[in-house]
Amino acid sequence: MNNENGYVAPVVLFITFILFVALSTNITLYVNEKKFLQETNNLFALEQLEQCLTVDAKTYISQKILKSSFQYPNGSGSYEATQLTDKLYKVNVTVSLSDGYERKNELYIHVDK
Repeated sequence: MNNENGYVAPVVLFITFILFVALSTNITLYVNEKKFLQETNNLFALEQLEQCLTVDAKTYISQKILKSSFQYPNGSGSYEATQLTDKLYKVNVTVSLSDGYERKNELYIHVDK
């Protein structure tokens, strides 16, 4: 037992290093998961805004209003339509969340009169 004098410190340092690596890895995974969740929530919110804007734009386009913008509880949206045929319109939509995320798309909308 007197021979173990220099053996305890390296073992403790090795175990401490392993625990530190495991803890820092878990913290990194947690932070990445949190960022991914926020990005996913923003994508769902943008998709919801785009669907609301599409419904509103279709209503306005059927009334021959080819450009407008809307305010929603969690963001805003605007559209600009170009008539291709009697019932078909090419619509450029832009939706943006209150915290700065934005999406632009081009849609084709068929409007029954």
